[in-house]
Amino acid sequence: MFLGHAWLDNNYNVLDCFVIDNYGSLPLSFIFYLQEKKKVGLEGRLKRISCLELDSKKRILVGTEGGNIYMVNLRRFNFDEHIIYQDIVIASCNNKEDFKLNPGAVESILMDPSSSDKILIGYERGLIVLWDRATASAEQSFVANQQLESLVWRNDGSEFISAHNDGSYIVWSKSKGSGEPPSMPYGPYPCKAISQIQWFHANG
Repeated sequence: MFLGHAWLDNNYNVLDCFVIDNYGSLPLSFIFYLQEKKKVGLEGRLKRISCLELDSKKRILVGTEGGNIYMVNLRRFNFDEHIIYQDIVIASCNNKEDFKLNPGAVESILMDPSSSDKILIGYERGLIVLWDRATASAEQSFVANQQLESLVWRNDGSEFISAHNDGSYIVWSKSKGSGEPPSMPYGPYPCKAISQIQWFHANG
């Protein structure tokens, strides 16, 4: 068993940490500090960070309110020149006629469990794109009718779930390129948004 608690100051330094690692053990309390070595940032309203995803411990994918995705090199801790532009993603989609609105901010970025070259990009207004970084093109695109809140992959990468602001979620099949009818576990609309969703499996 592991229980943990941390106290942080206004600068997000960890001041104290209380840990119990096993039943019946004495509590361990220790203090440590984090020091800022280097920081990077993006300027402008459209470059406000909306989500992050770790890419194989080498880069951080940075989604923004403007819809573009930037990349931070963790070794050098600076922004790479490579940027995934929203307009290029949209132009590459196979069903762009079904989605004529600006997709909005990047709400979620997920690495594809079955391919390190591919990422799932979820935009605020319901457009979801499986992006192939090797070819810089959209392999598949999916359109939900409700504002997107969260995405999660099935552990084998065959399906994913999108959660929405109306309290619904949709299971999408990567092979079929389509989704099941929306499910609303907490009753008919209106309900609270599902801001985060996880997918657990009985076999781990």
